[in-house]
Amino acid sequence: MPFAQGFGWGGEVNLNYTFEKLFSEPFGGGYPKDRVIPEQRNKKILDGVKAVTHRPLITILKEIDQDFLKSAIDYPEFKEYFFAASQDQEISDYLKSILD
Repeated sequence: MPFAQGFGWGGEVNLNYTFEKLFSEPFGGGYPKDRVIPEQRNKKILDGVKAVTHRPLITILKEIDQDFLKSAIDYPEFKEYFFAASQDQEISDYLKSILD
């Protein structure tokens, strides 16, 4: 958004108008208005995902279904590329223990 020296008084008017519109409605109301219910439902889903995933990766790996984890990583290509490039020894050791 152009604003500052060289953009004239219109830049300031545009900035003020943008903030007026941005904060004129309460948050969580959805946009557009006819999408309120699906947007609120999606937010609840994403809040749940965030609660599960915003933790250290090693914690997530230990708590995820271990059979699923093993089936996801038990491929020669994964092993070759991941373990060659891994920079976290704790995660590497844990995944190797799952594969054994």
